[in-house]
Amino acid sequence: MSSNALAAGAAASSASAQFWDLGSNYLSNQISDTGVVVGDNNATGTYFMWSAGAGAMDIGGVIAVNGPGGVASISRDGQWFTGWGFNAGGQLTSFAVSVPGPAGASVLALGGLLAARRRRG
Repeated sequence: MSSNALAAGAAASSASAQFWDLGSNYLSNQISDTGVVVGDNNATGTYFMWSAGAGAMDIGGVIAVNGPGGVASISRDGQWFTGWGFNAGGQLTSFAVSVPGPAGASVLALGGLLAARRRRG
């Protein structure tokens, strides 16, 4: 999915289409019915989450382009984020995180944890 797919998803959920340029480093994988986008940040090798209110946020995890890893996903209602990251033992594992509030402050905290573990591993 490209940033053009983001615009198509936004058009389906609003009266008029709006386009946001996510930049050349972002590849959007999925958009929720609430307009939250998740995908790959190719500059960092991690996932990002984007919303109109908060913009793009790096949230950690491991994208598939860097060897082992996976694709970021978000539920239709925007309440669950899934992906891949390194656990405390340095092993690659899948995870699911509840996303409360606007674009998920807890997901940002998770991103920091996963990024720190990735640097150690």
